[in-house]
Amino acid sequence: LFNDIKNRSKNIENIILLGPKSNFEIPKFLSAADMAIAPFNTKKFNKLDEYGFWWCPVKLFEYMASGKPVVSYDYYEVRNIIQNGGLLATPGDFDDFVKKFTKLLNSGQLRTQLGIKARKLSLMYDWKCRGGELYKIYNKILE
Repeated sequence: LFNDIKNRSKNIENIILLGPKSNFEIPKFLSAADMAIAPFNTKKFNKLDEYGFWWCPVKLFEYMASGKPVVSYDYYEVRNIIQNGGLLATPGDFDDFVKKFTKLLNSGQLRTQLGIKARKLSLMYDWKCRGGELYKIYNKILE
C-alpha cells in the first residue's frame, strides 16, 4: 500500500512519506507530524477479506497517545478505538480516504480538536486501565 499512497499523494504539498522506521525513531516523527494515517484495507487481500479487519492496530494507539488525529478506514475495530479522535473512510474507497485526509489537512482547527480527543481516548488504553478491566472480568468469572 505504501507505493500506492506515495504515487497518489506525490502532488500534495507538505507530505513526506518515509517508509518503515525503527521503534526508537517513531516518537520524533510523530512529534513532527500534524496528523497520522492508518490505511488498513482488506480489499487488497481478497483471501483475507472474508475475515474482515485483522491487522494489529498498535499504530493507532501510538498516534492517539501522541495527540495526533487519525485518518483510517471505518472497520468496526478501528472505529471502536479511534471513536471521535479522527476521520474514517468507507473501507476500500481510496477516494473517500483522500477526501477525509484532505479535510483534515486543510483544517488546523479540526486537527487540533481531534488530536485532543485522540489523546484523551488513548488514556483508556494504558496498562493500568486495561488491567483494571481485566480484573473486573476475572472477578465476574470467579463469582
